[in-house]
Amino acid sequence: MLKPVFMSSSISLQKLAELVGGELITGPGEEAITGIDSIIDAGPGDATFLGNVRYLSALKTTRASVALVPEDLDVSDVPPKLALIRVKNPTLAFSSLIRVFGPPASDFVPGVHATASVASDVVFDPQKVSIGPHAVIEEGVKIGDGTTIHAGVSIGRGVKLGMNCVIHSNAVIKERIGSCATIDRARFGRTWIGEGTKIDNLVQIGHNCILGKHCIIVSQTGISGSTRLGDYVTMGGQVGVAGHLEICDQAMFFAKSGVTKSIHQPGAYTGFPARPLMEGRKMLSLPAKIPDLLDRVRELEKKIAALEGGGQED
Repeated sequence: MLKPVFMSSSISLQKLAELVGGELITGPGEEAITGIDSIIDAGPGDATFLGNVRYLSALKTTRASVALVPEDLDVSDVPPKLALIRVKNPTLAFSSLIRVFGPPASDFVPGVHATASVASDVVFDPQKVSIGPHAVIEEGVKIGDGTTIHAGVSIGRGVKLGMNCVIHSNAVIKERIGSCATIDRARFGRTWIGEGTKIDNLVQIGHNCILGKHCIIVSQTGISGSTRLGDYVTMGGQVGVAGHLEICDQAMFFAKSGVTKSIHQPGAYTGFPARPLMEGRKMLSLPAKIPDLLDRVRELEKKIAALEGGGQED
C-alpha cells in the first residue's frame, strides 16, 4: 500500500523508496531527488519509472537518478549509476510522486480582470468564473462554472467551455479543435499539439501525445497515450492508434485503419493492422472472395467424393 504523500521539493532515495512502499536495490540512499519526468526526458535529480517493457532499452540509457521498476525485472545489465526501486506496480507508484513533485493547485479567484476584453454576449457567471489579465473572449462564447481563464488567453467566436476547465496563459482556442474533441492533460511532461494542426469533431488525443506541425486528424479518430506523430500526418475518420508508438512525417492513414505498430516510412496506409496502401487494399478485398472460394471447395469435394466412390466400385 502506498503511504500518504506530502508536498516537497527534495527527497532522499531512501525516503522515496519508503514513500512508494518499494525496495531500494542500488544507489546511495541519501542522494536528493528533486523532480520527475519520463524515462526518455528525465535528467539528473529526476525520478522516472518503467511502466512498459517497450522502454526497457531506454532504461539503460536514461539520465534519471532513480527509476521505479517491477519486482520481477532482471536488472543485471542496468548501469550501476542508476538507482532502482522495486515496486509491485511502477505506474501506480509513480502517480504518488506526481502529487509530491507536481505544482500546487492554484486558488480559484472568481471575477473578470479589468484588462480583460469580454464580448457583451458571452454567457457566464462572473461570480463562478475567473478571467485573468488581457484575456480576449469573443462573441458567442459560453463558459461553464468553475472555469479559470489565465492571462493572455484568446477564445474565438462560438467556443463553448464546460465546467471546471483550466485554460493556461496565452492559449488560443479557435478553429483548430472541433466540437467534442478531447485532449488529455499529460500525467507529467506535456501533451503537445503542433502549429497548424487541425483536429476534427469527436477526436480523442491521449495523455502525453505529441502531434507535429500541420497534421490533420479527422472525426472519431483515437490516439492512445504517449504516441508521437511527426509533421504533416493525416488520419481519416475512425482511425485507431495504439499507445507508445512513433509515426513518421507525412504518413497518411485511410479511414478505419488500425495502427498497432510504429510507422517509419512516409506514405499511405490502410487496413487493420495498417499496411502500405496496395498491400492493405489487397488484404481488405480478400474477405469478399470467401463465398466464391467456399463454393469452389464444395465443388471440388463433390468431385473427389465421386472419384473415390467410383474407385471403390471398381
